[in-house]
Amino acid sequence: MGKRVVNGQTGTWGVWFGVSRKGKWIGGGVAAALAVLIWVLLPGVGRCYSYQRLISDQDIFERLSVPASNIELPADEQQASFTPGYSRFAFGSEHVDSIKCYGVSVAIEGEGLWFGFLRPFSSNYDGLRLDVNDLAADFDVLSKDLSTSVREPYPWELSEVHPAAQRVARQMVQDRFGWSVRVARTMPKRYSEVFWADPDEFKEYLIFSIAKAVCFISASRIGVFEGEHIRGLVRFGVGGREGEIIAEIYSRESDVWQNIRVGSDSAERSREALMSLLASYRFSIDGVPEDEELEELILSAIGGHPKFEWAGEKAPR
Repeated sequence: MGKRVVNGQTGTWGVWFGVSRKGKWIGGGVAAALAVLIWVLLPGVGRCYSYQRLISDQDIFERLSVPASNIELPADEQQASFTPGYSRFAFGSEHVDSIKCYGVSVAIEGEGLWFGFLRPFSSNYDGLRLDVNDLAADFDVLSKDLSTSVREPYPWELSEVHPAAQRVARQMVQDRFGWSVRVARTMPKRYSEVFWADPDEFKEYLIFSIAKAVCFISASRIGVFEGEHIRGLVRFGVGGREGEIIAEIYSRESDVWQNIRVGSDSAERSREALMSLLASYRFSIDGVPEDEELEELILSAIGGHPKFEWAGEKAPR
């Protein structure tokens, strides 16, 4: 009987070497396929890791889960009869129990309702002048902190900042209302969406998610409205108190915005009072002056009201 010939080799050694070369070829192919698979899947795994770090905090996840929907303002059927100097709106001042001025903020109480008109702002206010480059760098750093446990160096040069972070920062400075709406509408995603997400879009998503979870006041739901003179966002059930609402309003005619707080012992009553006020609300200034001039503007408008009371740290001159 003759010896078997395998790949030009005879006997046991020929069989062994033939299988060995074939096994090495198959093994090399499998390794290459695995390397490609890891190269394709690793970014998705990294995104899921970043997302998991974000939502692992229950408070952050709950804030991120607050829904935002469109709401309609009622018809403006009342004449704008009240003014704090910088705006006009319909308000039954005969039912007012007290009007207090805290510097450049005004508080009104009456019939179980209280309204807080916080200081209005505009882009020319020194305290709110934001540098786009610095803001973009901060956004970039915040989102990177979710991607690694090792703190990376601060990107002092704009060229080092991710383009997505630059876009988000520009929108915040140039279109504050649009930016706020986009933040409000950011919601949790499925892991499959995160895994296959475009890297650039996911970077934006992370930044908007951080803004909603960390920067926004907690609320049970958010409403977005577009009126004739103003537009904005309304946060219902602030801090777990159903009767407390915050409205973030922006002028359609000028670069002015403001926050208004409303509260009572009833969520429905607070909502009705705020919606009625917003329907007639309009700003009467194009830009907000500095504190001293703004304070004088407010006092000249409401200082003569019989229920007015100064409640600031020092009485005006």
